[in-house]
Amino acid sequence: MDGARRFRTQFSGYNKDDVNDYIKETDLKHASALEAAEAERESLKKEAEEAREKADAYDALKAEFDALTANAESLAATLARLRTEKEEAEGRISDLESRAAQSDEEIRTANADMKLKIYIKRFKNEEKPGRPPPKKTGGSPGWKRKRNG
Repeated sequence: MDGARRFRTQFSGYNKDDVNDYIKETDLKHASALEAAEAERESLKKEAEEAREKADAYDALKAEFDALTANAESLAATLARLRTEKEEAEGRISDLESRAAQSDEEIRTANADMKLKIYIKRFKNEEKPGRPPPKKTGGSPGWKRKRNG
């Protein structure tokens, strides 16, 4: 009987002072154990409240993260679309520049051909026998008068 308490005996039973001391001692032990349990309960309540607050903060951050992720995915899709449009526009620009260069060459060739035709036509008009040389313009129509006399 290691943990059992023995009371002194008296003529009418156990010693009253021993029993009262035991009850006080037990009351003090239980009171301190109760106080420690209540302190631990309060501490656990605070921890639980902090855990709830952290969980709420986590949920809010997760929702914000999900929204930002969706926004980033949308922006990535927009970026991909814009890159495709840019590549198409660059292809059209390249095609138009090529066509413009070709048109410039055609214009230069047509201009050179026209100048050559004009030169050839003038040359042919000056060389035909029996034909008077082309008239020179300028002056008034009656500038050469015949003289009597």
